Amino acid sequence: MTLNQLRVFQAVSNYLSITRASEALRISEPSVFQQVKSLESWFGTKLYRKVGRAIELTRQGRAIQSDVKEVLLKLEELGSRFKPLKSGATAAPLIIGGSHCPSASFLPRLIAAFKKEHPLTQVILRTKSSRGIERLVLESEAEIGLVTSPSNAPALHTIRYRPEEVVSFIAAKHPLTKKTKLTMAEVARYPLIIRNSETAKGANYLAQLVATGLKLNILMECESAEGIKQGVMKGTGLGFLYRNHLASEIKRGELKIVKIIGLEKVDSYSYIIYRKDKILSPHAQSFLDLLLKLRDRKTPGTPRVGRLTLQTTKSSEARQL
Repeated sequence: MTLNQLRVFQAVSNYLSITRASEALRISEPSVFQQVKSLESWFGTKLYRKVGRAIELTRQGRAIQSDVKEVLLKLEELGSRFKPLKSGATAAPLIIGGSHCPSASFLPRLIAAFKKEHPLTQVILRTKSSRGIERLVLESEAEIGLVTSPSNAPALHTIRYRPEEVVSFIAAKHPLTKKTKLTMAEVARYPLIIRNSETAKGANYLAQLVATGLKLNILMECESAEGIKQGVMKGTGLGFLYRNHLASEIKRGELKIVKIIGLEKVDSYSYIIYRKDKILSPHAQSFLDLLLKLRDRKTPGTPRVGRLTLQTTKSSEARQL
């Protein structure tokens, strides 16, 4: 049994898919299949079985799953604790980039979840526009980015993460909140606070309004989503942003979403990005695994059963991908 086999099995047990495990580890499906088969041979038992197009862990596989995770975590903690002491250097922090919506909504929670399993890892979150985050990743100033308007740069892996709903909103004390729905003509008469960016998803709604022949009343163009939110909260106009970006203010009763009759829904998503030509660090790979696991998770994890005893082997460990 090798450490690489344990890492491969951990990915397979997380995703319950050979294909998704190979994507996360960035190795071929046959390689993933062979590593798990070798581990099954070492244990002398089947670790998973096919169920239609999917797979599920056997009872023995479930018994081993949580122990493998614990072994890998302990090894990572040992490396983080003692390698810097030996070399006299400090461990490099994990730098994550997020555009404004992911940074305001789900990235802080994800980082908190990551820190529970990797308490010794320093994580830095940098927030910029989608293009700004792409530049950070391309220039190796951040290993992984979460953006809402990817450019699909050929040097980057771009993985769709989750849907992001764009909504129109107004200050809770604004007279418009007395109406549950607005027509396009009514929206065009009210002051609008917009983002001065071609990649802003709200621009798709504005284009629909203009296409009907309406002349828009643009009150303010802002550099950032935060600027739009603050302008709307002061009661000066109506804005368009991602619903998740407004969650706290809506919960506190400071902002209210308004429906606009006739506007077609704009499909929008957040995306994971990282460089194609650079192997992720172990901590970045663990963070990517967490992202994909939460994206794909359908059922809660299985309970811990039994304990795995790790034995060493003379065979060399394969390079971690």
